[in-house]
Amino acid sequence: MRPPYIAYWLNQGNLTCPRSKEVLSYSTLTPNCLVRELISRWCGVRGIAVPESRQNISGKTIDEDINYLNSLLRKMSSPLSDRKEAAKELMRLTKASPSNRTAFGQIPNAFSRLLRPLSESKIELHPDLQEDLIRTVLNLSTDDSNKAEMGENPVVIPLLIESVKCGTIETIINATAALYTLTQLDSNKLIIGKSRAHVTLLELLRSGHPLAMREAALTISNLCTVHENKIRFIEIGALPVILQMINDSMLVDELLGIFAQLSAYSNAIEQFREIYMVPCLFRIMRYSYSGSTKENCVVILFIVCSKNEAFLRELCIEETNNRTLAELEDTGIERAKRKAFDLILAMRRALPSLRITT
Repeated sequence: MRPPYIAYWLNQGNLTCPRSKEVLSYSTLTPNCLVRELISRWCGVRGIAVPESRQNISGKTIDEDINYLNSLLRKMSSPLSDRKEAAKELMRLTKASPSNRTAFGQIPNAFSRLLRPLSESKIELHPDLQEDLIRTVLNLSTDDSNKAEMGENPVVIPLLIESVKCGTIETIINATAALYTLTQLDSNKLIIGKSRAHVTLLELLRSGHPLAMREAALTISNLCTVHENKIRFIEIGALPVILQMINDSMLVDELLGIFAQLSAYSNAIEQFREIYMVPCLFRIMRYSYSGSTKENCVVILFIVCSKNEAFLRELCIEETNNRTLAELEDTGIERAKRKAFDLILAMRRALPSLRITT
């Protein structure tokens, strides 16, 4: 056996001696400081440098962190009370220290072992255990070195989605936040999109807790940077849901951003007239005090009209009655001014018989 064979053996989840096969009654490794001192003296006499221990900011070695975290993971196969105690400690450790989050990711099969209690029984049976485990997943997802492995793990994303559908308010918020954090990695956007998360996220956006709704909107926005995910959201009816929420003054800036992301697709444009998009966006531009909100509205209108000039007549009627774009051209932020000017020019060219003034 070569070092660090024993640590590796235990990190694999083995609880027996590799030679005698006897069950180990105690599996936490304790550093032998006396032997280390003897080795240091021997090396010093012979002019040999002693390798430095890998240490975290608290002064503990990374190996010590891994061993302790691994001992907690082993409790995920123990009786329920031990699982709950270990889950709470894992949640605390991964929240408190970045080095613990990094060390956790170095343990073989760590994420599947962490979520084993939720995989083996009905997820809603023990809400306190579910809450601690999902919060731990959120903590771990903030470490960039963990994101890819978590996305590729067959357990993590399905259980996050299930926790969004069935959990305490705290669990729902944390599960949604974890999905958002994982979508910061491009490869995870495809994986999450294929897992039907879009259905769950849209339902949460429609009728969830206000804090969870915002996390859902941010997650949807990240997912919609991928073409396939845009199509998925359009096909399940995201546009009318989003527009209704905008009409109700809910998460207006976030949702207008998503609306702009979806507006260039032909399937989306076909739905816009059915959901009375143009009057809604003009009304927002007239009454909103936010420059970025007005900018998003005029950008959406510009995208839609560049794809389908039939909308220009509807814009002309609105503009003739209210001069909304003319006002925006005078008082809006720079990009909004340019798009308003471009739309007015397009209306004049397409419908010269209508008098559009600035």
